[in-house]
Amino acid sequence: MAYRDLREWIDTLEKEGELARVQAEVDWNLELGAIARENMDRGGPALLFENIKDYKDAPCRKVFTCSLSTYSRIALMLGVPKDTPYKELIQIWRERIKKPKKPVIVDTGPCKENILMGDEVDLFIFPTPHWQKLDGGRYIGTFHGVVTKDPETGWINVGTYRNMIHDKSTTTMSVAQGQHIWYHWRKYRAKGQNMPAAIVIGWDPVLPAVASAPVPLGVDEYEMMGALRGEPVELVKCETVDLYVPATAEIVLEGEIITDRSQFITCGPFGEFTGHYGGANPRPPFKVKCITFRNDPILQGTLEGKPINEDHRICSVSHSAFIWDLLDERMRGVTGVNNDPSTAYANLIVQIDNTYYGQVHQVAANVWSSYL
Repeated sequence: MAYRDLREWIDTLEKEGELARVQAEVDWNLELGAIARENMDRGGPALLFENIKDYKDAPCRKVFTCSLSTYSRIALMLGVPKDTPYKELIQIWRERIKKPKKPVIVDTGPCKENILMGDEVDLFIFPTPHWQKLDGGRYIGTFHGVVTKDPETGWINVGTYRNMIHDKSTTTMSVAQGQHIWYHWRKYRAKGQNMPAAIVIGWDPVLPAVASAPVPLGVDEYEMMGALRGEPVELVKCETVDLYVPATAEIVLEGEIITDRSQFITCGPFGEFTGHYGGANPRPPFKVKCITFRNDPILQGTLEGKPINEDHRICSVSHSAFIWDLLDERMRGVTGVNNDPSTAYANLIVQIDNTYYGQVHQVAANVWSSYL
């Protein structure tokens, strides 16, 4: 099922009894993150915070989280019954991504209702949580899509790479070696240029689902999103960079990622997906030149940390699907794959028919030699 935007997704969750509106005042500083942590530990509903301290009169007053932290809501994302079994969700993902749909370009959209440029740019208009007490700061990018383009081939990547706010127009960008954004970034660095980028926050739930999935090199995530939702993604061109973003997105940050290592900024610590803190280290700055957003925008994010969290749940489906496909390409007899969320998808369980000698070893060799 294709959701027109984040608001239609929220409406669906509410109709299905899968949403709680938090109307009591909640502090963006640690309290919101603590509530999200407890909620995920209890297998609770998606949360829409509507009364955030210091933001009652701000342009952005709402934070949405925990939307994909249960398999019932992942099933709703895919437009199937809430009680669809986990293994079946994996198979649905596998089948749909075989039919990629190219995005379509539109002239404009609701994401352009407000446009801030130059001195008007201010990241602090958004009620970005300080999620956990040892985090290095407020992370505005945690369940989003960072859009970049290969300067030589034109390949578009949309990935989830965290962003910590440093000042009103600067975040750091997680550009780790081997990630797809790194392939793009190093090409711009070789040219002596900074890399254009756009951060998309809040849209159809397939955005963070696909952005956090192990999509192969050279594949356009927008096409995968179209495949999952059964309809092409409608994109609109950014104001200041040659990139395209969903026309009905809640918030878009446009700018460039610095490639000069002498300008790196220390980012972190950050509560990582493993349940442990990642240390502070230098990261390239993302300089925001333009912010576009809808009227009364909704900031979407998620809490990282000890499993099982929102990203662990959705990544268990996507990782299992991609690994199953990879194994089917290379061998026979695989009857099930589970990249289990309880271990932050670090442990893999593969079921085989055990019909020939060395089959187990073949599974291990293929997984360890893969790109995942």
